[in-house]
Amino acid sequence: MAAQIAALRASFGAERELIRTVSGRGYQFTGEIRILSASPNKPGAGVATAEHEAVLPPTNAPKPVSELIGRDAEAEEVLRVARAHRLVTLTGAGGIGKSTLALALARELRPHFADGVWLAEFSALADPGLVPATVAAAVGLELGGGEASAQRVAQALADRRLLLVLDTCEHVIAAAAAMAEAVLGADSAPHIIATSREPLRAGVNGSIRHNRSPYRRWISGLTTILCATAPFGCS
Repeated sequence: MAAQIAALRASFGAERELIRTVSGRGYQFTGEIRILSASPNKPGAGVATAEHEAVLPPTNAPKPVSELIGRDAEAEEVLRVARAHRLVTLTGAGGIGKSTLALALARELRPHFADGVWLAEFSALADPGLVPATVAAAVGLELGGGEASAQRVAQALADRRLLLVLDTCEHVIAAAAAMAEAVLGADSAPHIIATSREPLRAGVNGSIRHNRSPYRRWISGLTTILCATAPFGCS
């Protein structure tokens, strides 16, 4: 490997430092990568994917490292109901793919949210009181001084057409439920997909609760529970 890297660096001449050594990990190419058209008769064809990505709404959700395998029907089913409800909770035992499915749904729905799709991960939280701050940081909110409460975060998000993915809610379930309830308050625009080993038992506007949700069923190990019936209003 060292010989090949040396040869590559030599081929770059004065720009040999474009390949840098990362201690303990290997090598990294630091130059600009441009995708050129594969055919002179179709200028720009090779950059179609990059251009498409550039015009999509912003997101902090990671790109998939693998595709959903054998779950196309489940994904389509949950996607169908996600388009019709402002809050979707994917519940079930640990390790069955709730987060993977939630992120797949978020990627599909991303074009419909002008203000982006934002992932707030709660798995590392030991203090439920940090749930609002975690959501604020995920979206990039600047709240100024004072506590980042659920209500402050919800008010800052009220006019934004965005999708929040609240991931791994079970160990901060009460705080996550309060955050969801605040965000889905009256006249607000955001939508939420949550993952948890148990439902977010919170009332939306104090009236709808998960255990009286209009939709509840098992889908290959996932108890999909929907709450808040306001539609997306998108095609």
